[in-house]
Amino acid sequence: MKKFMYSTVYAAICSLAVFIIGLFVPRSWFDPSNCLFREKKWEQGGKVYNKIKISKWKSKLPDMSKYVKRLLSKRLNGNDSVEDITNLLKETCVAEVAHIVLCVLSLGMFLVWEGEGGAICCLLYAIGNIPYIMIQRYNRPRLMKMLNRLERKEMIKERV
Repeated sequence: MKKFMYSTVYAAICSLAVFIIGLFVPRSWFDPSNCLFREKKWEQGGKVYNKIKISKWKSKLPDMSKYVKRLLSKRLNGNDSVEDITNLLKETCVAEVAHIVLCVLSLGMFLVWEGEGGAICCLLYAIGNIPYIMIQRYNRPRLMKMLNRLERKEMIKERV
């Protein structure tokens, strides 16, 4: 029981640390068109995510932007500007990296609890972060398309 408590504390500290670092990391470091964030061939234009019905369950997971006012809201209102969508795209990159880092940090559970218990905690902690990575990867191409449409509209307005 003691090792489980230590593992839980480890997970909480990692989550809090990554969250706080994520708040202060400059968004200028993130480019949604970077190869890390671009849509991959295996994602099949979002079909992979549609098969697991991500659109039905993604809003049921906790979203820190609902609780921490300093975070950029993930909600679009239909009157969003190029800047709004660009900021949201960068936010998806930050969130994806944060959850990838948490998956890697899950390996630290083995330092806290060797053996089978540590392996189970490690696996559960990593698996708990994977849906959030998937949500970012699902949303980003859709936001990119929206951004491209808005940029085209703005270019047309400038010509007129």
